[in-house]
Amino acid sequence: MGGSAEVPQREVVRRCDVVGRGEGGEASEEVGR
Repeated sequence: MGGSAEVPQREVVRRCDVVGRGEGGEASEEVGR
């Protein structure tokens, strides 16, 4: 269970980082406009 739970958690963190850096920047520009 420990290993299985650690795999999905790492994927979620990676997606959050990409979304926060990529989508976050794009969304900020759209909201500002």
